[in-house]
Amino acid sequence: CRLLTPVALDPKNDVDDETPASFLPMAAIEEGFRNQYHPEIRRWKEIKKGFTQFADGDVVFAKISPCFENGKYFIASCLESGAGAGSTELYVLRSSSKGLYRKYLFYFLASNYFMGDAKKTFMGSVGQQRIKKDYLERMMLPVPPLDEQHRIVKTIEAAFSLTNL
Repeated sequence: CRLLTPVALDPKNDVDDETPASFLPMAAIEEGFRNQYHPEIRRWKEIKKGFTQFADGDVVFAKISPCFENGKYFIASCLESGAGAGSTELYVLRSSSKGLYRKYLFYFLASNYFMGDAKKTFMGSVGQQRIKKDYLERMMLPVPPLDEQHRIVKTIEAAFSLTNL
């Protein structure tokens, strides 16, 4: 299916202004597809405008070069109050389907297939190139049965454990 069929792109959060939330500038996201980040805590009203919003369970990745190629990707979890916001240079994918395993989506986005294809579409000046939204709208996502998605993720993570990543 098209990538944006089972997911919403850059959804918004409905959070009370005084609620503490996680804030992630690009520098707080680790490189190397490590799925790790180090948020600051701020009140929602301070970060809800002018930043990209995400929530627990969302798959988030950098859309700008070189952060995209350097693997600044994560699956949001344990966010303060379950909500966060960060750099405008992030894309957020929120699954709208119980038939899509988040870790499978994360590894698909980190694959040589997706990254190589996406880099061909970069727009902008050198050092500030970005993946455009229309590329994500056209991108095809292979969606095997859920059990197979889990098996694929398990195989990938077993291989990573052998390399000490």
